[in-house]
Amino acid sequence: MIAWLTALALAGPPEARLAVVVSSNHGLADDQRLLFADDENDRVREALTELGDFEQVFPVKDATPDALTDALGDATVRANTLEQAGFSVTLMVYYTGHAGLDGLHLSGEVLPLGELKRAARVVPADRRLFVVDACQSGQLFRSMGGRLVDVAPEPTQFAPPEGEVWITSAGPEESAFEVDGRRGALFTHFFVSGLRGAADTDGDERVTLGELYGFVARETAGAAAEVGQKQQPRWGGDMTDWVASRVDAVAGVDVDGPLTSPLLVVRKDRARVVAELPRGSGGHLALEPGGYQLLTLGGGNPRVADITVRAGERTHVDAGVNLTRAPRVRTLGGLVETHPWRVRAGIAAATGASPLAGLTPVFALGLERLTGRGHALSLDGFGSRAAVATDGLEGHEASLGGALRWTWKRPVSHGQFGGGATFASRTLRQQTQRAPDGPWGSWYGTDEGAVDVRSADSRLSLGPRISVPLGRAAVDLDLDAGGRLGWSRPTRIQPFLGGSMSVSISL
Repeated sequence: MIAWLTALALAGPPEARLAVVVSSNHGLADDQRLLFADDENDRVREALTELGDFEQVFPVKDATPDALTDALGDATVRANTLEQAGFSVTLMVYYTGHAGLDGLHLSGEVLPLGELKRAARVVPADRRLFVVDACQSGQLFRSMGGRLVDVAPEPTQFAPPEGEVWITSAGPEESAFEVDGRRGALFTHFFVSGLRGAADTDGDERVTLGELYGFVARETAGAAAEVGQKQQPRWGGDMTDWVASRVDAVAGVDVDGPLTSPLLVVRKDRARVVAELPRGSGGHLALEPGGYQLLTLGGGNPRVADITVRAGERTHVDAGVNLTRAPRVRTLGGLVETHPWRVRAGIAAATGASPLAGLTPVFALGLERLTGRGHALSLDGFGSRAAVATDGLEGHEASLGGALRWTWKRPVSHGQFGGGATFASRTLRQQTQRAPDGPWGSWYGTDEGAVDVRSADSRLSLGPRISVPLGRAAVDLDLDAGGRLGWSRPTRIQPFLGGSMSVSISL
């Protein structure tokens, strides 16, 4: 009994973890707008919530100094409540965005680094962890008096207050980089990948802060060097044995190597790069259930595999068997489209499709080429034949034409949504004769022969597209509005409103 009480006393109070995750794509007026900072806010928040045992995460996107201060105030209130309940509080502040010698650049305003330190230290916590992914973030290692502290890659020379750790993505005079191929900033990309298991170097399915920093520093510096840049993350403080994430009891993917190039993991329904395994023997990544694409980085055609992660299960992938080469066609962000060509067939109808027939069904057959980043070009041939019946005329008409359509799509839940522009031209042939006039027509008949009229017109239209994938097929719904210019006499411009439904199949 005494031994049990002694062990309980040594263990201390239970830990409760809080995080404030801050991001801003917009810095000052002279800063180039970032592309991925606010998306990375979601990636960091999801990893901390799923794997880091964080009790609450306060996200601040498109941040301003006031919004950051408000979030730290909310964290203070929550931390006080947890302390009163007997918990030992750990606070993480994570920032990704612009910074400079003057401080953090937040949506046109500057938050001096000293103010960030003071505001964060107001939150009552036994342990504080600050992670800053920004250019010149190593300036955080300057003391309040402005003296530059020489910080080594290992936590040996810089000593923040006890129970506090600072990790920055770059040195005092270095830049931090976004890389399009990884769809994000190098440091945050590897930080999230490490949390998901890539940093578990000893294979115990727990990622300690020491393991995480070692992985992030190594991979960030190496990836920056590959693009001809220098970026060396920095560390100050202790807590190397603090467990940052646990990847033992969650779904995910186990990859058997050897991996001769880094392996990206892309969430299909969001087209978002989730994590990366570095070159080597492979490893385990903890992932949410869902559909993923594994994609190798490097020159030449990538190797890809499509997998499904199910709740409570680990999907096994052999890099030498399951990864197959694919055409280098990148679509929808991080995804690689393994079948860039699609055959499509459908039916359309439009107002003003014919001067006589009104709403005419048009049958179309075409070929679509995915060109990357969600863009596609399709070339369609179409035709129609319809009966004509008006008060004065009867007969039929036929049309034949072609259309070139550019489409841009982004994934949404259970499908894709986007828009496009269409240019189409057609020829129209009308064969009509005077209709019998009322009840006397059958008695008198008509001596008018059939009139044969040929004309041509073109149209330019814009509209949205909704696409619902069905395996390698998809059902697409297009709506278009624009104008049609008729080339027959008299020349006229007509408003155009139409819609089409088609089925496309990957080749």
